[in-house]
Amino acid sequence: MKSIPSRSLSLALLFVITGCGAEGPDLLDGSKEPPDSARSSLSDDALLAAAVDAEERGEIELALRCYEALGRSPSAWYAWAGVSGLTALHRMLGDFDAARAVTARVRAEQPDRAGLMHVWDGDTAAIEGDTARALDAYGAAFDEHGVQVAGQQHPIGLVALRQISRVHLGAGDPAGAAAVLRELVRRYPDHRDAELALASAIAFDAMADGALPTSSLPELLHEGGCVEGAPCALASRGLPPPRAASVATELAGLSGLRFTLSAEDDALARSVRRATLLRGERARTAVEREASAAACVVPVASDGFMIPLANDHSGYTFMESPDSTGGYHPGLDINGPGAGDSDCGLPFVAAASGCVTDSSPANWGSATVQSAYALRTWTHQYGHASAILYSTGAAVAKGASLGYVGRVGAKSCHLHFEIREQDHPNATSADYYNTSSQANVGDWYQDPFPFIGAHRSYAAITWVDEDAFTFSGSWTSVSGVGDEDDLRYAVTTPTSSKTSYARYTVIPSSSRIYQLWAFVPWNHATSTAAPVKLYNPSNVAVISGAVNQNIRYDAWVLVGAAALAAGAAYSLEVASNTGESGRKVAVDDFLIVGL
Repeated sequence: MKSIPSRSLSLALLFVITGCGAEGPDLLDGSKEPPDSARSSLSDDALLAAAVDAEERGEIELALRCYEALGRSPSAWYAWAGVSGLTALHRMLGDFDAARAVTARVRAEQPDRAGLMHVWDGDTAAIEGDTARALDAYGAAFDEHGVQVAGQQHPIGLVALRQISRVHLGAGDPAGAAAVLRELVRRYPDHRDAELALASAIAFDAMADGALPTSSLPELLHEGGCVEGAPCALASRGLPPPRAASVATELAGLSGLRFTLSAEDDALARSVRRATLLRGERARTAVEREASAAACVVPVASDGFMIPLANDHSGYTFMESPDSTGGYHPGLDINGPGAGDSDCGLPFVAAASGCVTDSSPANWGSATVQSAYALRTWTHQYGHASAILYSTGAAVAKGASLGYVGRVGAKSCHLHFEIREQDHPNATSADYYNTSSQANVGDWYQDPFPFIGAHRSYAAITWVDEDAFTFSGSWTSVSGVGDEDDLRYAVTTPTSSKTSYARYTVIPSSSRIYQLWAFVPWNHATSTAAPVKLYNPSNVAVISGAVNQNIRYDAWVLVGAAALAAGAAYSLEVASNTGESGRKVAVDDFLIVGL
């Protein structure tokens, strides 16, 4: 998507230019429709910016009218953002019937999305606190439209079953949640959530029997005492728990739990493993099906990322250890202004425009959103919310209120926030993934705030992978570490001569100011003064920085900025002559951001 304009227009000017505030015919939800001229008087970007700006200012009726106008865009993503924004704002207002009127209209006009709209109705009822109505809506999605696709290769039937299990658990019925999850495993053994669903079912049965406190699996692993150093030993219903966790089976990589399986559950686990082996061919077919059926196609977030909540102070920081799971923290715990629980109920926003891949108002208050940036797909995850306003399959704009800060599954109110890489084993799930080892956190996540700093609004962008460099001297390749799972490093030298260096030629597409950002991996980067320079065609360094790689962990670092000329050949260089002995200079990915 294009960069959203600065929100400097006054509301009065918006009334004149956009017509968002002008009254037109009544809509299905009872609000007034802007005249058709309003639809064409501003670009989609400006209409979306007007809607988000009005929402931020508390002018919700104006925001509703702008989203309604956006819903008639010829662009599929913007039109869907209009529908999604309308539904979310009606939920925010507590006008749940109006939210259902929006989904009813979509069902009538777009039958291929009827199942997804039933899921949205279930989420609306869950926010409303009407458990029976939520279960009815999810049941309709499963029974009538189970083969439709919600996006991200998720059949509606799977999404519906997952939400049904969450509602059962939220209503204090872990046995019901367990039964639904076993049905999910039977029907969708090839889905990447299947083994996690089986592990959850066994844990929920233990909760129903009183062996564990009733909570979601993320809550159990996050605050429930089942951690890597002291895992909880569980057994399928009807079996005695194992005497020692060390002799039990691990499922879904959950280091805080160990399982003894009944014959039935063992058969389910084996069916999941067999189906996983066949997933490649099936996934190819699913991707082709999804391309034509998905409600939301991940947009290019050229307007960049933003911090989702004004940060007064933080709890657990990125890769802090031990966190509440006993391992390494995969995200950042953000606290709003004030002490204690003073930030309870504060709205937090979507960090970037994207597609909601999972939304869980009845789980641990969590959501995941996917956004594209510089030819990569990133997932941002939010946790502990008291409510999530957007549903699976929705399109959400950067800066739109996504939910409210809560303490679901936590001891105090805060927002848990993650940035997940493309290779995360279950990036699209809103659940807290139990990745307690430093290697896993380093492999699948990035430090959120430095990431946001680097992934900003741009007019031109170049992503440079280390494989694009020309290397001279002695460099060692490492896989499984770094951005996109690979990097190279050289041992530092105490001399001023360049014995090992890497170079890449940069040719800007336009003349403007460019920022140079370097990614510092958590491992194999120990130099305190790694020299990074950008030379102009006259071999003069226009950007020069000494990056302290020893204090950064999976973080982006700004090296510098300079005015570059279009079509000129610049040379980006990283060298090992730092003046240090026995340390490592790592070369990983770079971002060259044209402002």
